[in-house]
Amino acid sequence: MNFWLFSLVGRILNGEPLRKAGPADYRFFFAILMLLPVEIAAFAFNPVGKNIMDHGSVVAIWAYNCIAIIVSLAVLIPCAKWVPPAVSLSLAICIWVAAFWIAWHWH
Repeated sequence: MNFWLFSLVGRILNGEPLRKAGPADYRFFFAILMLLPVEIAAFAFNPVGKNIMDHGSVVAIWAYNCIAIIVSLAVLIPCAKWVPPAVSLSLAICIWVAAFWIAWHWH
């Protein structure tokens, strides 16, 4: 399980009231929603990554995943900081519709 889930459960059990999500929370989670299918596609269709995952050593797989995480965070943090939530949500809807359409019609 994720640390944030343990933290949330612990805070609820300690009696801390939940706060309403603010604009920063919306920007962050809509940015994740927007970038998730892009990152999945980049990871799944990358020929270098596929070769590493099939034939690479443990260290190569670890290094590849660390680089992928760093690149993902390097894109996510500016996107969450400067892109408005409405724009992120609109782009997320378009990207997810396109991803489902591509997955449905892929030959």
